[in-house]
Amino acid sequence: MADEQLVKITFEENLHELCRGGTESLWAGLIRTPAGFTYELLNSPFYVRGISYLDRVYASPSEWGLKYRKIAERGGHSTYWLLVPASSTRFEEFWKPLQVLGCTYESGNQNLQSGPATHYSVDVPPNTNIHEVYNLLAKGQAAKVWGFAEGHCGRPIDRS
Repeated sequence: MADEQLVKITFEENLHELCRGGTESLWAGLIRTPAGFTYELLNSPFYVRGISYLDRVYASPSEWGLKYRKIAERGGHSTYWLLVPASSTRFEEFWKPLQVLGCTYESGNQNLQSGPATHYSVDVPPNTNIHEVYNLLAKGQAAKVWGFAEGHCGRPIDRS
């Protein structure tokens, strides 16, 4: 469990093309280990590929605070991104089954060439059926409720 001290970790690599600022910062808690320090991510990324909530990372000081170096330990969570047009009226209908499975989200507004939209970063807990989540995300996309992308799948996928 993370110590009380919260810090921001800046990520500059593996960013989704919607990241206009060139970086993303995530909250993290300091973890003291016999070998030194790691940081446990306390929110889900909106733009950084390859990481998820509760992953532990190494970071080093930079001129702007702490900069991500590499993964220390995976937390088992997965991250998916939804882009929902402002005109969409069926989000709750399609979100509810994901919520029942234990998924949560953070959201923010996005202004695109096609118009305003809401960008969601969806956290999928480790014990959730990832195939069922993916199928529900695909159904929402097929119904034109949202577009979705995978930020990070936090577990091995059995393709059999």
